[in-house]
Amino acid sequence: MKKKISNGVELWFGWFSTVRPGQGSLFVNVNPTFTTFYQPLSLDAFLLEYLRYQSLPRDFKPFHLKKINEIIKGVLVRPLHLKVPTERRIKKLLTGKKVTYFKYKPKANSKETYPLEKYFKENYNIKEPTGLFVEIMTDDDTSIAWPIEFCKIIEGQRYSNKKLTGRQRGEIIMETKLKPSFNEKETIRGTNEILQLPNDPTGVGMKVEPKMTEVDARRLESTDVKYAGKVMKPINGQWNLKDVKFVESGERLEFWHVVIFEQSRWISKADAVEFIKNLGRQCELQGMNIARVIPDIQHLQYMGPVSIKNAYEEAKKRLKRPPQMIVFIIPGEKSPINTELYEAIKRIMDTEIGCLSQCVSVDSKKNFRNQQYCANLAMKINLKLGGVNSMLPENKLNIRGEEVLFLGADVTHPKDKTGRSICAVVGSLDNQAARFITKYRDQERSGLEEILQIDEMIKDILKEYCDYQKRKGKVGTSQD
Repeated sequence: MKKKISNGVELWFGWFSTVRPGQGSLFVNVNPTFTTFYQPLSLDAFLLEYLRYQSLPRDFKPFHLKKINEIIKGVLVRPLHLKVPTERRIKKLLTGKKVTYFKYKPKANSKETYPLEKYFKENYNIKEPTGLFVEIMTDDDTSIAWPIEFCKIIEGQRYSNKKLTGRQRGEIIMETKLKPSFNEKETIRGTNEILQLPNDPTGVGMKVEPKMTEVDARRLESTDVKYAGKVMKPINGQWNLKDVKFVESGERLEFWHVVIFEQSRWISKADAVEFIKNLGRQCELQGMNIARVIPDIQHLQYMGPVSIKNAYEEAKKRLKRPPQMIVFIIPGEKSPINTELYEAIKRIMDTEIGCLSQCVSVDSKKNFRNQQYCANLAMKINLKLGGVNSMLPENKLNIRGEEVLFLGADVTHPKDKTGRSICAVVGSLDNQAARFITKYRDQERSGLEEILQIDEMIKDILKEYCDYQKRKGKVGTSQD
């Protein structure tokens, strides 16, 4: 089964199975699964889908051209204008002046040449040429370029998960989430009808039980959450924050700045002003200390990481001091640069500049007046400013009369093979686990769930904990 999602990508559904040893037996693990593929479109149609454009420009800015080439490089296409069927891989997209370097020769030894665009227009009757070509990979040094209108993407080519946008990932989750009862039926159907495991002729005498294995389990109750003067109980797995105040406000938010990495036709300055007013009111309602001043709002075109650094320098210039925080309004998840821009903002602001940041997606414009949405943003901002949003009720922890340091640790591995793993260890500063000390290190990618320098990281946490508490306590650890 196939399902189209946004930006020229489609989902193919299938089955995953593996044999694992278990208690008293071998078990077959069967799961419905999916993989992303390029839609088999003409290349011009794919680019329209990918970029979410109504029509393609004859030239692209360097940043967008780089993104396009990352997506289409190596993609196998079939030329629609050639009678002899052939398949070639794309090297890169050619725009503007670069197309003029490619000429058509009627014969290999001919001195006569034609501009590519003129040749294809006159010989193949292109009614509305885009003027965009792709350079094709060849086994020798021959230079070949085809119009994107005449390139058809071959079906069945994997679309790398690393290239997926936030919106695509959201669509995949919506398409692939299954209710437990339906998932059970599908798993049994896949085992018996599609994979046909009970009838496997290579089973060497072993039989596969056609029913799922049942094991004992217990259900954990959702915990209550304590806010200022109020204990919230979850309803249907959700905590409504509309009418609650945070336990403790962070530092007063007074020197901040707003940057809009989107065209003014999508987000105007008036839209941003209205949003900031609503956000400020909600922050006050939830007990935050925030100045009643609209910060400077700046429209910028994103041209790579340098744009983020320039935005920070401009904020510092306008405020005449380093900003406490910059709010970035970025293109929505439909945009191919959404994920990359978000990651660049977090990396540069957190690790290179050392300034707080808060990203807001243009997709959320409809939520700019929504109180619950602004409450969720206020919760993130207050934590970043050093505040305490909530804590667990005392009776949940059952540690009265003694101090306890809670430790948690995790390792995040990079998507690519050349990156480094990020290790983090956190330690609580109080018994409510409301404030944390954070230490992190990077290490060589190994794929193992181990932190090589965890002893040094815990020592640093213990020193800061003792400086804060001024007395000894017990230590509790947790690991996912």
